[in-house]
Amino acid sequence: MAQVRIKRHPVDGVLLLDKPRGISANGALRRVQYLLRAQKAGHGGTLDPLASGLLPLCFGQASKFSKYWLQADKTYQVRAQLGVTTDTLDSEGQVLERRAVTSLQALEVQQLLANEFSGPLRQLPPLYSALKHQGRPLYELARQGIADEAMLEAKWRSIEVYRAQLLAKGDDWLDIEFSVSKGTYIRSLVRDLGEMLGCGAHITSLRRLSHGPFAIQQSVEMPGPELDLDSGVLKASLLPVNFGLQLAKLNLDLTQAQYLMQGRLLPELQGDALVQCFYQQQFLGVAKLTAQGLKPDRLLQPETVCLS
Repeated sequence: MAQVRIKRHPVDGVLLLDKPRGISANGALRRVQYLLRAQKAGHGGTLDPLASGLLPLCFGQASKFSKYWLQADKTYQVRAQLGVTTDTLDSEGQVLERRAVTSLQALEVQQLLANEFSGPLRQLPPLYSALKHQGRPLYELARQGIADEAMLEAKWRSIEVYRAQLLAKGDDWLDIEFSVSKGTYIRSLVRDLGEMLGCGAHITSLRRLSHGPFAIQQSVEMPGPELDLDSGVLKASLLPVNFGLQLAKLNLDLTQAQYLMQGRLLPELQGDALVQCFYQQQFLGVAKLTAQGLKPDRLLQPETVCLS
């Protein structure tokens, strides 16, 4: 029996998905892309299958503007299991060591978080990560048993923790909320916290609450298999391609808009800033004000813009 091909079409916009645990970011993206019948799609900032929470999805021309928020700060809620260390620093790895957990007061833990996990820090990434060594991902080398800690020594990174707040604690677990800069590994923060507590630790759950200008409260739930292709539920949840751009807005006249969409410099508009450009409330793209004039940076496809 011949396989029926679903016709795909251009879809432009941002969709904020609340990704459930148990599916990869790519798996979630492909599911939503299939339901929208979208030609082009990508996600902004991956989430492991263990993790849940906010996953921005970009469709069509929205992918052009994701670079302006892709490397933004993020907030996570994590559960740290004390007394056990694993090779992957999470509950999906092999147990390396078990240690006794001493009695801890919440105030002690919060003071440790405030003193040691605040401000600019240097962090050693996990061995099981997508960072590359001689062109190959470390997680791939680790699974083959040919990666070691020495490979990480050149990969120390500068990060910043803006907030580390203890939310709850049990005898052998902690719930913590971290607000961090781009490139921060929460697994590594929990590893380091466990070592400072003297018992070791790994994460058992991780949920992303915010990503730059986006918040989990703005997201939609992952659609189930029962959602009809033509239900319109997801289409109604699509946000404009420039949603979340925290840039000043610049209104252009018709001639300026036409020149901009042709990729031309506008010497009469000078400054030093990235701006969103509009013509009669129609978003055209992002341009940079310079001493020489306004230069295009990322624009919509000209054929999708109506200038008249």
